[in-house]
Amino acid sequence: MSLHQQVTIHIGNRTILLFLLGALFTGVALPLTGVVPPMPLFLKHQTPQFEVVSQLDRELDELISQKQQLGLTLEKLAELEQKIEQANARLAAAILPPNKAPERRGAPPKLPPPPLPKSIDYSLSSSGLTEVPRLFVVRMSDLRPLDTELRKERFKQTILPLILRANEDIARQRKAVIQGIEAEDNDLLRSFAQRYRMPASLIDKQGWTDELLRRVAPIPVSIALAQAAIESGWGQSRFALEGNALFGQWVWNDKLGIKAANQSDPRASVRRFPDLLSSVRAYMFNLNSHRAYGAFREIRSRRMAAPDQVSVNEVIEGLSNYAQIGDAYVAKIRRIISQNDMQRFEAAQLVPRFF
Repeated sequence: MSLHQQVTIHIGNRTILLFLLGALFTGVALPLTGVVPPMPLFLKHQTPQFEVVSQLDRELDELISQKQQLGLTLEKLAELEQKIEQANARLAAAILPPNKAPERRGAPPKLPPPPLPKSIDYSLSSSGLTEVPRLFVVRMSDLRPLDTELRKERFKQTILPLILRANEDIARQRKAVIQGIEAEDNDLLRSFAQRYRMPASLIDKQGWTDELLRRVAPIPVSIALAQAAIESGWGQSRFALEGNALFGQWVWNDKLGIKAANQSDPRASVRRFPDLLSSVRAYMFNLNSHRAYGAFREIRSRRMAAPDQVSVNEVIEGLSNYAQIGDAYVAKIRRIISQNDMQRFEAAQLVPRFF
């Protein structure tokens, strides 16, 4: 394993970036950066503890793979969520020192928001920002002590890489769909159609692959960033800090959500997530699959075909169903993008580039 090789470990569906800081002959250390707990931890490579963590990581990967299967019932999803949290606790106990381990196995540790990693302080000053580092923060830091402008800056620095990462995943899927169309691989295309919840009545009908491509497409970066800011109060809502919920998505299962005060529907909760990236991915899947956002997908498709003729402002028009205030919500997204110059992030890409 070479110097600076990147290693990824999942903790409760959280992707933690671990960077090797020394040559193997000096005893490689793996610091957990930008994640809970706040203080950096070190785990020696090639030790029995490292092997235990690796085994627990593989078990957790298997659970996560099961959760991603199609057609799962709500009960099965809840069961897998519980198993993932239990696996997360076992993995946390293996990594943390004894005095930091969770008091009760089977429950995730309740910790305060972590401090923002120093490495997240990359420059957003470029008017045509195109390169964003691969820094994926797991939990939102408490930015309330900062002044307004710095708080917004840190929020954008935190969320922008996550949006780009989730869009990368969708771009890979889109490439696979295009290749499937060219190869006439209908089994692959049907699998994607089911995953993106296309009505069965449309599958295999004339033009159905066009509808599939309208669904399997990245979300405009400025729109995602603006909605995250609106729905999470620039990352400082209770739901963002306690449940990694950036986009105010609802769930009708108490085990999967956080109850909101004064909620008109007593059955509804704000969906919680094991990490911020999961929240971003769920938001994008919602826009790409739910019937309420068909207009959004149609306008986005036209913009992708002719970006000089269809603006991001027009794409936003398709989001009036996202909130009860309708057109006022559309105007709010546009205002946030304009006031914070978010459209300059549309050309941004993660570096180094793997796709």
